[in-house]
Amino acid sequence: MERGDFVLVENAGLEFHLNDLKTGDVVIYDAHWIPELGNYPSQVITYENYKYGIYSDSENIKPVIHRIIGNYTSNKGDIYYIIKGDNNQDKDPELVKPEQIKKRVLTISGNLLVLPKVGYLSIYVKENVLLVALFIGLMFLYEYRKSIIGIFRS
Repeated sequence: MERGDFVLVENAGLEFHLNDLKTGDVVIYDAHWIPELGNYPSQVITYENYKYGIYSDSENIKPVIHRIIGNYTSNKGDIYYIIKGDNNQDKDPELVKPEQIKKRVLTISGNLLVLPKVGYLSIYVKENVLLVALFIGLMFLYEYRKSIIGIFRS
């Protein structure tokens, strides 16, 4: 997947159960570790020579789409997922709780359902809201002007 690709997903709790997640699934989860969010983990765990954060708050989150590559079970029996982006060298620095996972990318015969480049329309609209609003406003004015002229001609 690359920026601008459109992925087909199913929603956690509606179309799949969180207990059905497995290694290899590509998921969208609420990530805390994004540097610009300014979050700090409430706990740091070292597992297999790698440090992971565990975050206790549900604020300052950003959706991230990455692949489950493993799991970790705490001494208390809590299950966490180890997640990594396919194009990243490092694993995500956060142990992900099942409830943080919101969506799973659909697959057919092990292939992700991805429509290349289709998502650029959504990206363009988000990055150019004022331009899109101006365009819609001009279209509205044009149609309004046409209807007023039509009234006076009849």
